[in-house]
Amino acid sequence: MPSLQQLLRDNERGATAIFQDALDLFLALPDEKIAKETWIGARALRDRFPVMGLFQNLYSDIMGIYSADETRDIIKRIKTKIESNRVALASQARHLIPEGSKIMTISYSNLVAEVILGGHCAGRVTKVIALRSEPQKEGEQLAKDLRQAGIPVTVIDDDRFSRGLVQATLVLTGSDLIGMDFFINKIGTAALVTEAEKKNIPVWIVGDYLRYRQCDAPPKTCPFPFETIPYPKHAKLFLEKGLLAPNQLPLILKES
Repeated sequence: MPSLQQLLRDNERGATAIFQDALDLFLALPDEKIAKETWIGARALRDRFPVMGLFQNLYSDIMGIYSADETRDIIKRIKTKIESNRVALASQARHLIPEGSKIMTISYSNLVAEVILGGHCAGRVTKVIALRSEPQKEGEQLAKDLRQAGIPVTVIDDDRFSRGLVQATLVLTGSDLIGMDFFINKIGTAALVTEAEKKNIPVWIVGDYLRYRQCDAPPKTCPFPFETIPYPKHAKLFLEKGLLAPNQLPLILKES
């Protein structure tokens, strides 16, 4: 199991993978340490990953909690929710992804991978075009994992995304943070979704409510390699409750 310091230095994996390791690390703490050490660790992760909704919300959830049992229960509930969200997204992808889809994506999102795999299991995905996603080349790792599942994947350089869109029928992108009027993801996402919108290619932003933050305005600056992206006019959010327009968020959140 990675240490907290290793998680804080992790700049290669996606938010979900780091977050799950952090939860396991906190759960392994003894009762006499779990409340305090989880608070310290969650604060450090929040500060290290300021534009990742998972870490921001974790800190909010455990802030002011001093009971070992309550801290452990909160972490367990979040772990259960992560797994149920993953299953829900993969299940919905089996019937929501259009048949014969050629999907273009950027970076490596665990949830995007689950959606693609779900669509593939239903025979709805014919091809994936993955941007290489410099400098960490997360797209190459995504391609490797998808190929192991039998999905044809082409990896292209980031600056060739416009040419790659010619082959695509659907763009899937992850989300490190979901706001009411914007989302945050890896640099290159804004250019990709803007061009897709111009070409009338559907854009689905994959995430879950664990990443949602009620922000009045996007951050003035984003640390490298993230960027703030206003929702394209016709983009959809693909969340654990289904496919919805961003302006439906207030209603869905009220019902949650």
